Amino acid sequence: MLLFYTIPISLTHLDPQDTHKLSREVEKKLEDEFIRLIDTAADQLDITKRILRALSFVKPSLALIFADMLNTTRRRDDGIRETLIAYMRQDRLPVEVSIIENGLTKVKDETHRANTTIKLLEMGNRTSKLIRLDLRDYFTEKVNLISDPILICKGLTQLIVANKDKEEIREALFNKLIKSWQEIDTAWVRAEAAFDLVSRIGIVDQKLAMQLYEKAVELRETTALANQTLGSMFIETLQASVKAAGFIDIQQEDEKHMWVELMQLIEAIPSRSLKIYMLSRMALSRLYKKGDKDTFNRLIQDHVLPELQFLRSSDTKNRIVANISTAIFEYSPEEAVKLVKSFLIIKEIGLGGRYVGKNFASGKYWEKYDIEKPKRFNRFATR
Repeated sequence: MLLFYTIPISLTHLDPQDTHKLSREVEKKLEDEFIRLIDTAADQLDITKRILRALSFVKPSLALIFADMLNTTRRRDDGIRETLIAYMRQDRLPVEVSIIENGLTKVKDETHRANTTIKLLEMGNRTSKLIRLDLRDYFTEKVNLISDPILICKGLTQLIVANKDKEEIREALFNKLIKSWQEIDTAWVRAEAAFDLVSRIGIVDQKLAMQLYEKAVELRETTALANQTLGSMFIETLQASVKAAGFIDIQQEDEKHMWVELMQLIEAIPSRSLKIYMLSRMALSRLYKKGDKDTFNRLIQDHVLPELQFLRSSDTKNRIVANISTAIFEYSPEEAVKLVKSFLIIKEIGLGGRYVGKNFASGKYWEKYDIEKPKRFNRFATR
């Protein structure tokens, strides 16, 4: 089947001017065969991945149309990603901004779009295509649209590498990178990210790399839990302790101090998102093991929801909302639905919110999110 899709590649050699008018006939046959192929499979991306890559060398716009026909949103996004990366890698055609924009616009998931943008930047640097100023300007605009601070840093790092011949631009990009880096929520994630970025920036600008390295070292030295190993051990130990919160009688003076100490330990976590998660687990422990609805409501209302408002929009925020969704649903089903709509985390519910997912599915609160159908060809459309 894949051999059939090599025909357009051969035609560009055998009849580059299309003097025999075979191009449209071959394209129509490709469309028919592609539809026939995906109509017989469930995992449509798996069986079409190599076809999309092959077509991106000669007919990238058609490859994007094919990718947009796959049977789930995730597969369509992945198919578009495969197509765009192959298009950026190839050397047969000049890379057109309009084709990249067409593909990125079709990607529905914001995080997936950001990761695809970064991967295209990496491929552009690797293949020296970002020597073109118009591509640099285009991707600079795209990175500016990313909301997740970790992904912003990765994108800005690739732009710094792309601008190895422009010192002023590198410094301006680096200043933006430092600002976004400081907004990364978890201290040890921030430190590890810095060391990874330093190794990439150092290839083109050792002075800037050293500045970021020094900031990462300072973070490690001034924040006790900025070490990933220690931070993870602390969280795992605290998580086990939080489970016991439901058995503490906070009305008894000889036990109340344990509750206060747990709250202080949670406050010491160098991560707003993990604080929210721990507080939600503590609240559920009070509700399920002690039936303490008042304490549960107070923790959610006074701590969890206010802290959540300060979390910057990111994939981390989406995962946290997914993991605290049971607690939010117990507090207020309407609030849970509002969070799901705001952060588009339906795909994440299975990670930590099976309970809320089950209640949504009962029909009272559920709304269908993936309502877009795969595209099909309009034979009468103007090409």
